[in-house]
Amino acid sequence: FKTMMMAASASGERTKKAKKAKRPKLTFVSDPAVPLKYRVLQQLLPSLLNLTSVVPSTKLIALRHRTHVGQLQLLHLPDVDPSAWRTHYEPALQPTWSSYTMRLLNASGPSRRIEPALATLLTLSNDTGLAASSAAESSPTLSTAQERWYALCLTPEQQHQHDYPASPLPWLGGVVAAAVAEGPHSSGQPPAKAAKPLPVTRVFGLDCEMVLTVTGSALARVTLVNQTGKVVFDALVQPADKIIDYKTEYSGITAELLAGVTTTLEEVQQQLQAHVGLDDVLVGHSLENDLLALQRRHEHVVDTAVLFAREGRYKQKLSVLAQQHLQRDIQQQAHGHDSTEDALAALDLAKLAVDPSTGLLAQLQQKQQARFNVLKALRRQHQGSAVMAVAPARTCRDLASLGVACVPIESATQAVAQASKGLGLQAKMRLVELPSVNTPPLGDDPAAVEMAMAAHHQATQAGVRTLLETMPSNSVSVIVASGYRTPFFRGLQQFKRGELTAEAVAALATQGKQGVVACICH
Repeated sequence: FKTMMMAASASGERTKKAKKAKRPKLTFVSDPAVPLKYRVLQQLLPSLLNLTSVVPSTKLIALRHRTHVGQLQLLHLPDVDPSAWRTHYEPALQPTWSSYTMRLLNASGPSRRIEPALATLLTLSNDTGLAASSAAESSPTLSTAQERWYALCLTPEQQHQHDYPASPLPWLGGVVAAAVAEGPHSSGQPPAKAAKPLPVTRVFGLDCEMVLTVTGSALARVTLVNQTGKVVFDALVQPADKIIDYKTEYSGITAELLAGVTTTLEEVQQQLQAHVGLDDVLVGHSLENDLLALQRRHEHVVDTAVLFAREGRYKQKLSVLAQQHLQRDIQQQAHGHDSTEDALAALDLAKLAVDPSTGLLAQLQQKQQARFNVLKALRRQHQGSAVMAVAPARTCRDLASLGVACVPIESATQAVAQASKGLGLQAKMRLVELPSVNTPPLGDDPAAVEMAMAAHHQATQAGVRTLLETMPSNSVSVIVASGYRTPFFRGLQQFKRGELTAEAVAALATQGKQGVVACICH
């Protein structure tokens, strides 16, 4: 009898301890009609990883027992907007997981965002509260102006991210490029030393003006200024196709201005080759648009839209930057922009950054070092396999530079296959980014695009469910859907053809800027 009583007492103690077991609990308590900002998630993720004592406002998120989170899973779903989420995802998730909580996310359109979603989410703007935060890494000493100019240039990964033209388009600077093997030979670094010393790197400001033709945007004017501000090339260009909109309020181009102009795009390309070498630096504002209009690519580009991005994440207008940093009013003409004025403004902004006395280059290097600081802090604290990732190749390359093990995938099915093997379940954090939708081009049948989208959502939703089912107890899954912009771009094409009103396009733009964040406690 005594033995039975002791066994019953021990059983009761175990039951009591089980009742006391604390599990993490997370609920969004903010107004459902007001989208959350990215910085709320930037605070939430390191908090769930116990990397900081700073937690999001209790007016926005109710978070309990965060120190009991065993593992965090971050799922990123590109090309999913609130409408798609409510139609394809929420009905499959909400009934299964009672802890499901969701809010709209002020994702902002990728046309203004300079960082991909994962980099934005995993970079804490103020990292002073990050645990295991080490002293800032020492920046390389840039003793010459040439080194400083190259330090400002976009890396190949950044060019790809910002849709800069790539192969098979020819290089701009073919005279020098003829002796160089195909493919980029630097990553924002000076070219490798040749047998003979390289000439002093030249820097040019470039700006182009475009008009709209029946086949799309086309080059109508190009201006190149050298480092002293002198115009070395300026030409009007006659597009090969019929012009349907001169866009005079922006381009400054009119029918009268182009009357009698016979210069072709091919002629301009050849003439620019005589001015710009492969190792020269091109400066411009959102320079990818200018190079796309020229149908050329260039390796060493300084993009002032990226360089002076607000909060390190959002592009600003050139006129705003010129007024703020140069105390110069530009783009004030009623008849549109002046390409010479814009090229000079971009060049002078870049000169400010290159000048050591301004400290702008040092700030840029600090921002680059702070990138992904949440992941860096996590790896310092947990060592080894603190983070495991499954993502498309492009994201894997970004994460590999941080020492994060990443398995490349091409589909949601592949991501699920990796998860079913238990991949990443021993890590403190599992990152999963599912691929973007592969839709037909914008000019194709809208019905085909809708079918492609439906198939994409069906596969992605099934993958999300399986990934959630693999998570152990006391873990938390954060799902971020970063919005979908194709409806806006399609609407823009329809507007140009006269099929949609400006108000309708503006509504599509607003929809595309919103995403979704959902959390599930397991």
